[in-house]
Amino acid sequence: MDDVSIAEHPFIVATVLDLQLKRITDVPEDIRQAAYSFVRNMAASAAKELHGIQAAAAAEASAAQPDNDDDATQKPAKRPKLDPRMAALQFLCDDSDNSSNSIAAEVHNDFDTYLSAGIDHSDLNMMEWWSDNKRNYPATALVARRILSIPATSVQSERLFSATGRLISRLSSRLLPDTAEMLVFLNKNNGLY
Repeated sequence: MDDVSIAEHPFIVATVLDLQLKRITDVPEDIRQAAYSFVRNMAASAAKELHGIQAAAAAEASAAQPDNDDDATQKPAKRPKLDPRMAALQFLCDDSDNSSNSIAAEVHNDFDTYLSAGIDHSDLNMMEWWSDNKRNYPATALVARRILSIPATSVQSERLFSATGRLISRLSSRLLPDTAEMLVFLNKNNGLY
């Protein structure tokens, strides 16, 4: 923990993006400031990217806009409350907010606003919170989507390697790659059939 370059590690960045841990008080001040600076730069890059996407979407919308404004007066449908898993999946996979004009008129680096935001610790689910607040912090939410989608563990890939080692031995060393892949697939999905 003495090297400032640790601030760019995905675990540290994910900690900064976790609402309850974003203050990262258990690390030295220079590493904390380096981590904030790194995420701030990532959010600035994301803001530029979002601004470009927004400008392209606005140009496309103005070209395809009908003469009557009946569609503009309709209220958007209220979003149903999702369970935490669905909220996480929707946040990680949803690109609709980036391509529409629901982003504020001027996208800016909102990381400092995110840092100063208060936290309600009652029943807090990080992915659900980001799903609900991606409009408030669009640039930082884009960074969160990219960083928080990284699996925190490699257990599944290790299990796959172990299963492959058990299925493919010296006695079956002449298997074609497609056959070996199908054997591993059938072994890992055995319970689905």
